[in-house]
Amino acid sequence: MDKKQAIAADIRSRSDQLRNLFRTYERLCSSDDPTLERARRHHLTRYLCVLTCGFLEVSVHNIYGYDVDVRLRPSLPAVQMNKLLNQVNRVHNINTKNLLLLTRVTNAPWEQSLLPVLQGRSGSSMDKVVHYRNLIAHGKNSDGLIHGDLESYFADIIALANLLHSYL
Repeated sequence: MDKKQAIAADIRSRSDQLRNLFRTYERLCSSDDPTLERARRHHLTRYLCVLTCGFLEVSVHNIYGYDVDVRLRPSLPAVQMNKLLNQVNRVHNINTKNLLLLTRVTNAPWEQSLLPVLQGRSGSSMDKVVHYRNLIAHGKNSDGLIHGDLESYFADIIALANLLHSYL
C-alpha cells in the first residue's frame, strides 16, 4: 500500500471509529436517572466534538504533508522541505481561515476549488467544531453544542477530508 492509499485508509478507519461511537451514543447515555442521563449526553457530546476536531487535524496534516512531500521534495532543498513540512504539522485549530492559509502556502491551485466548499456547509461545520472544541478545552460554557448538530458537522468534515484527499 502506498502512502496515498494509507492516508485514505486512515481517513476511513478514523471516521469509522468515530461513526461507531456516534452510533453507540444512545446506549452509552441511557440511565434511569434523568439528571445522570443529561450529564452523560453532555459529556459524550463534548468528547465526540474533541475527537471530531482531532480527526480533522490529523486528516489535514496527513493530506497536506503528503502533497508537499510528493510534489515539492524533488525541487526543494532539504532545509526548506523540512521547514514546510513542520509548518504543515504545526497548524492546529483548523478552521476555514487556517485551512485557506495553509492551502495558499502549500498548494495555491487547490484554493480555487476549495474556497466555495469552505464558504458553504463544510466550512461552517468545521468552524463550529473548532469553536466548540476551544470552548471545551478552555473550560468555557459549551451548552450550545447539540449531539444532532455535531453528527451533521461530523458528516460534513468527513466529506471535506475525502474531498481534500481526492486532490492528491
